[in-house]
Amino acid sequence: TASRESEYQLYDECLQKLGIYSKDAKVYTLVHKMDKVPDPEQKEARLEVYRRALAERSGMFKPEVFGTSIWDFSLYHAWSQIVHRLVPNMSTIERHLEKFRALTDACEVVLFERATFLVVCFATSNETVPQGRFMTVSQAIKTYRNRCSNVQESFRSFEIHNKNYTLFIEPFTKSTYILVITSDPEIEPAVTKANIKAAKPHFQDKLMI
Repeated sequence: TASRESEYQLYDECLQKLGIYSKDAKVYTLVHKMDKVPDPEQKEARLEVYRRALAERSGMFKPEVFGTSIWDFSLYHAWSQIVHRLVPNMSTIERHLEKFRALTDACEVVLFERATFLVVCFATSNETVPQGRFMTVSQAIKTYRNRCSNVQESFRSFEIHNKNYTLFIEPFTKSTYILVITSDPEIEPAVTKANIKAAKPHFQDKLMI
């Protein structure tokens, strides 16, 4: 929009309609082009201005504000966080995903939303996960899927095997794909795929997105 006031006007109109037709809606606001503010402290101060302004005019709603840019992982991270928050029973799903990871001796398990490949949730044996890592994986999958489409082949799944790890990406529930990474060379790929198949009905009952 041409000005911040016009942005607020559009925001007010949206919330007015939500107040009439969807009073239980959750509100998420993305503040774009945050790369124009390189200093981290200034960036946070800018976001805080938006948070306070939106909170004052949101009435019954409690907006969550994300600073984003198309030039880094922040936009992907924001949408993944939104998807994560919209899934019912997420704590239960995360707990079961961690149990699945431990039972299969996987070092990492990730659930991706099927259409967008946004991260729904993950379980890992690593203490930290590098920022932007899941976005890199997601972009690689989407690029591969597009190339399959270009040659009129449908993308379903793929595997990567090397001396350090074995990676599987398989369709999981109706709305998700699962990524499983194992590093133990003694784990047969067929066993991991069988475990994924066996877990599908269990997660389908719990994952409603």
